[in-house]
Amino acid sequence: MLVSVNSTSMADAEAVLASYLDAVAISVLSDRFDNYVAHVQLPFRLVTNAAQLQVETPEDLQDGFDDYVSSLRDMGVSEMKRDVTHAIFECPDTIVGAFQTRLLDGTKAVIPAFFSKIWLKRIDGQWRGTKIVNTTHDNRWPVLMHKVHSP
Repeated sequence: MLVSVNSTSMADAEAVLASYLDAVAISVLSDRFDNYVAHVQLPFRLVTNAAQLQVETPEDLQDGFDDYVSSLRDMGVSEMKRDVTHAIFECPDTIVGAFQTRLLDGTKAVIPAFFSKIWLKRIDGQWRGTKIVNTTHDNRWPVLMHKVHSP
């Protein structure tokens, strides 16, 4: 999904981030790595409460994606709800935003909600994630979401 914005308002940044997050969630829940990879810029930096990780290669990204998808299936996740809490344009081609993620089996939470801050960069017209910081406690790639604590 290509999202294009010529404005730099906060509402536009939030709309771009929401669209980006929806596209990534669809890619993950439908096990479509070909769509997912178009939304990630390598090297991709991931920071949790337990580690600072960097994904360098497409092969590492694919391995992590496959393990993440399997983990979500094993937990019974049928829906990934991501609600943007804030987003701004740092410059016309960079968005920094924050959002909450809820992983659900129907209407039941599978794990406690967690928060993330993400950096998106527009490269060749496509918004791509370059860095994410979240409140999970995973210490390895892939993030398997087993280490999320209640607030």
